[in-house]
Amino acid sequence: MGAQSSRLMDCLVADIYDAFACKCGDCRTSCCEGWRVSISENEYFRLVGMDCPAALRERLDGSLHVYENAEPARYAELGKDWKGRCRMHGTDGLCELQKACGAAALPEICRMYPRSVAGGDAARLTCALSCERVTEAALAADDLRVRREDREVTPDVALPLTSGMLDVIVSRMDAFRAAKGGMGERIARLGGSSFEGLEPARDARGALPVLLGLCDAFGRLSPSVRDYCDCARARYAEDASLYESDAAAFDAAHPDAERGAANVFLAHMLDSCYPFSHASERDAFVSLAAHYAFVRFLTVACVSARMLLPLTYMGAPEREAKVADVIAGCFRMIEHSGFGHNVLLLLRRDGGEDIERVAALLAV
Repeated sequence: MGAQSSRLMDCLVADIYDAFACKCGDCRTSCCEGWRVSISENEYFRLVGMDCPAALRERLDGSLHVYENAEPARYAELGKDWKGRCRMHGTDGLCELQKACGAAALPEICRMYPRSVAGGDAARLTCALSCERVTEAALAADDLRVRREDREVTPDVALPLTSGMLDVIVSRMDAFRAAKGGMGERIARLGGSSFEGLEPARDARGALPVLLGLCDAFGRLSPSVRDYCDCARARYAEDASLYESDAAAFDAAHPDAERGAANVFLAHMLDSCYPFSHASERDAFVSLAAHYAFVRFLTVACVSARMLLPLTYMGAPEREAKVADVIAGCFRMIEHSGFGHNVLLLLRRDGGEDIERVAALLAV
């Protein structure tokens, strides 16, 4: 990170990038909890030698741990306390390092997250949906917009993007945005010649065994989705037919769900540089369909289960917060793991990724 120099570049910029404002101590799931924060060799020695109050100095020195196999770009990490929180995390939810020394003192990853500038000859600027504030903004937006402009930027992630690749990314996002119908129909329009004539199936029954299998696989691996996967398995493993009624009730309770989902997946397409996220556009499309089905499946399951708990009332604000929490949790796993590629391997292992299977996923 930080190795590239600032220069004028052809950029795709999501409006949530410039508008982002951290919730600070008001996050339900803070990025200061549970995450391993790696820092470079330069940042490590800057923090070790930085002038700061004595109490913070002691706290900071006890937090920095050099890796056994340290490398210049990944030299050390900020340790966690016994609750899994960053040791710089104050009782008010704010960063003690930033409060005492300013934002410039933060490691680059803390200063930038959830914003990301990825590029080579061209760049894309967006925010990670793993941040609940970004997910909330995408769900609330009337229409998530992406601008094409020349901007002076310093990429923090090296990607071999060119202006021609940005043209393709924009064309796919435009096709998604222009498609009529719900999320299944929008994603189907991206299928290309490999899935010509694809439409969502009449119901999601054919996808539920696949999705329960994904819950088994990824629920064991990721604490970010473990509880959500457990909830889905508990609710549908014995009676998958419940899903259809749950989905109908969810959509009735969330009339703007399709708009919000479209914004979320437009942001995801930009963040992943769709369709250049995979070796082929066919793979990128199937993976995108699986991403959508998995996120939708867990969201419906968890909100439905919560609404049915005895003595539990979920008004609109509580439902909206739960939806945002599940989606952000899914993207904490998706954006920081090999989910996009691994889901293709699991689909192939469990019967393939033919047009009928993908049509069922799009019906979720």
